[in-house]
Amino acid sequence: MPSSNHDAETLETLTSTLTDSIDGYEAAANVAKPNPLAGYLRSKAQERREVTERFRHRIAALRGDAKVGGSVTAAAHRQFMHLKTLFQDDTKAAVEEVERGEDHLKGKFEECMKDADLSPDTRQLITSTYDRVRFDHAQWDRLKAAQN
Repeated sequence: MPSSNHDAETLETLTSTLTDSIDGYEAAANVAKPNPLAGYLRSKAQERREVTERFRHRIAALRGDAKVGGSVTAAAHRQFMHLKTLFQDDTKAAVEEVERGEDHLKGKFEECMKDADLSPDTRQLITSTYDRVRFDHAQWDRLKAAQN
């Protein structure tokens, strides 16, 4: 039987991962060499902000912690990305790290979508967002392949 507490906790987890994604896109934009790619990365960060806001509204409606932030692991990963760019082409490193982050995000969504205890409204929010996450993941796979 679905519970609002369970829904809120699930959405908080995804919101944290989405926040990590925003931070990852911004970090990648800061190290990417070509301005068009940096602009694209910033636009993807903005898209994720909008999704995160929808999740936060739903969490608040469920009386959960709508102020949830990113993870400590992601902050360490961004620091690693910064160090990695010192030793290789910044654009290639940015694309690789964004693609890695997209893998992680896609996996989190897939894990949550298997949860049979989610309410239909929460499941619909996750599923509709997953469609976009999957599309973005495929784009990064293609971009990474084109750079190799």
